[in-house]
Parts: sequence; C-alpha cells; structure tokens
Amino acid sequence: MELKEVINKNPNSINFNGKTYNFLSREMQDALLAIGILTFRYYPQEKLLIASDNFVSVLKAEKIYTNMPKSLADSFIAEEDRAILYDMATRIDNGERKVSEILATRSGRLSRVTICAIETSPDGKNLTMAGIVEDVAETKRSSALLEALSRDFSCVYY
Repeated sequence: MELKEVINKNPNSINFNGKTYNFLSREMQDALLAIGILTFRYYPQEKLLIASDNFVSVLKAEKIYTNMPKSLADSFIAEEDRAILYDMATRIDNGERKVSEILATRSGRLSRVTICAIETSPDGKNLTMAGIVEDVAETKRSSALLEALSRDFSCVYY
C-alpha cells in the first residue's frame, strides 16, 4: 500500500486512503502550543495516528503513522519506553477511555502522553481518540531543584 497524503481545501482535515479525517484548527493548535501542548488523533480500529502540524514541526515527527503502535515506537519512542506505548495501545484496545504515561523520545525528550476517547462504537470500542503531548522535562527539573534547595537550606533556623 502506497502512503499518500492530500490536504483538503479545509485545513482542519486530511484525506488518507480515501477517507477524510478531521483534526483541530490551526488556531487551536497554536493556542495549545503556547501552553506547551501538542496534539494528535488516534484511530485504534484502523491502527492510525495523525499528528497535528505543530506536533510534526516541534518533535520532527511524521504526519501519519500507520500500523500503530509499532510504527511510532520504532521511529520515535526511546527503546526502553516502547513497552509502555504498547501497553497504552493494549489498554485502549481493551476499552479504556483514557490512558496517560510519561515516555521518552529517541532524542531524550520526556513527555506526558495522554489519549482520551472522543468517539466510541455502539458496542463500546474506541473509534476516535484525541491525544496530547506535554513536555515534562521542565517540571522534573523544577522538582529536582526544589528538592535540592530544601536539602541545602534545611539547617537554616528562623
């Protein structure tokens, strides 16, 4: 199967393999980027992930990942965290409506990935899921700094 990507006249959708997939407007993507959030859509029944334009540009990622989660794991996720991504996909396949984990990319970036169901089938299968990626490196650095400062100044009496 040849991978073809054609952007519609509507900038909030993409055609892939003859089907139209919708995603957040560029304005909403930019607003979320301003607070450090990148977005994607995941279609678990089709094993398809479509990344937002900001996701692609900030993370230097592909726009479309087929054969999920293997394609994303192999090309993007640090080897030691791939099992976590596979577990997230299994939990989604088993009907969980929301999963969230911290994963490292191959470049070493730490991110919290949260995926929530936004469309389910009548029999309860997750059809469309919204995903966000938040950089947690700064939070981890701040926590480590706070902990170090509390140790260094624990002997100060007021």
